[in-house]
Amino acid sequence: MDLQLRILFFFTVIMFSAEEVKSELKGVEGRFITFPDPVLEFGFLTFQGKTIATVMEGEFEVLEETYKDRLSWNNQTGLFTIRVLQRADSGVYVTDSKKGTVSSTSHQLTVYEPAAAPVVRTLKVKADSCTLLCSVNGTEEMTLLWYKDEKILKRSGPAVCLPLTVQKQDFSSSYRCAAANPLEEKSLIFDATASCRGDGGTSSNTVVSSVSEKAKTDLKGVEGRSITFPDPVLEFGFLTFEGKTIAMVTDGEFEVLEETYKDRLSWNNQTGLFTIRVLQRADAGVYVTDSKKGTVSSTSHQLTVYKPLEVLKVYREYMWLDDCWLECWLNNYEETTLVWYKDDEILKQTGWSSSIKVHRQDFNSSYRCVAVNPVEEKTVRVNVTTLCSSDAPQTWWFLTPLLAFMAVVAFCIICSTIRRKRKRERERERETANQHSYEACSDEAV
Repeated sequence: MDLQLRILFFFTVIMFSAEEVKSELKGVEGRFITFPDPVLEFGFLTFQGKTIATVMEGEFEVLEETYKDRLSWNNQTGLFTIRVLQRADSGVYVTDSKKGTVSSTSHQLTVYEPAAAPVVRTLKVKADSCTLLCSVNGTEEMTLLWYKDEKILKRSGPAVCLPLTVQKQDFSSSYRCAAANPLEEKSLIFDATASCRGDGGTSSNTVVSSVSEKAKTDLKGVEGRSITFPDPVLEFGFLTFEGKTIAMVTDGEFEVLEETYKDRLSWNNQTGLFTIRVLQRADAGVYVTDSKKGTVSSTSHQLTVYKPLEVLKVYREYMWLDDCWLECWLNNYEETTLVWYKDDEILKQTGWSSSIKVHRQDFNSSYRCVAVNPVEEKTVRVNVTTLCSSDAPQTWWFLTPLLAFMAVVAFCIICSTIRRKRKRERERERETANQHSYEACSDEAV
């Protein structure tokens, strides 16, 4: 009997698969939808001509795995409900009741993404106007609207951004941007007076609404060189620095908004990657590549810019008997480590200046000094036999502080000796004077 019923179901599906759609239903991803036509005793629910659930003698069964735990049937009302809607659930459904109230009704279900909260950015501020940009994460169903005092100023079709220019005399009006799909709308109120302040034509770019996030990647660059951010913006999006928009891509057009990045910041329209050339120390900070269309993503990067390793030198300081003192010196010691190697063994590791003592029996060994920072390293290999020969130049600058110290000590010793001598002379003079006074008193007493 069960086999006969199932065969009947499949034949019925074929009969009604070409049926005209009678109603349109709309749902939101992650929410639920209930079909309005009941199956109380015996019938089924189909999707795109395929049976996904059956009701037989009041018993409900889900036949498709993708609907397990999401599709339910109310045995009181006879209504089917799909929970946790997915975009893939969009299509034609048929509720087919074969007993009791016999009916067959088809429904075109469309599942939309939830309406995204819009973001408003101030792109440019001039003496007499302010250019704003309202945007949302890319989706075909989203409509953007600009309101002024609850009156629609501007409306887009399916889009991900909508610009608006506000004149200075209208800064005090109430503005809001709304993002809407056929089922819901989300709005952001924008204070033009506070965000459109400028210094008479100076560009100003401010992120009004943004999500705070930790930097996801660490990038390291060298002053004067270039860095390329690894996350693309291909169609529409922004590059921000410390929360401030410095460049934007709109419909494949690239614009640099900050003067300090003019002629240094570029965008590759094939790869969608941003590159900063001629890096400066002031470029260090948090950047966000924010793609709003195509591959939607927002990734932050902590960029650190280091000084280049320029001059690394090795000198012979001096010779003493069978020992040779060598000095490794670097002109730029910021976040740099100097390492002395003998063959492949580390002898010493220190900061911007480092000296070692080499015994004569080790002159033929291989020595090198290496300067390392987080992005690069430089190496100087040392021929100790040549450098420590008797006719090799020596650097005696290290003796200067020693000689100065010795001079100070000698001066202090001389001064101390003179003071002690004068003190003894004064003591002898006082003793002589006291003796004379004692003798005079003695003569008077007699």
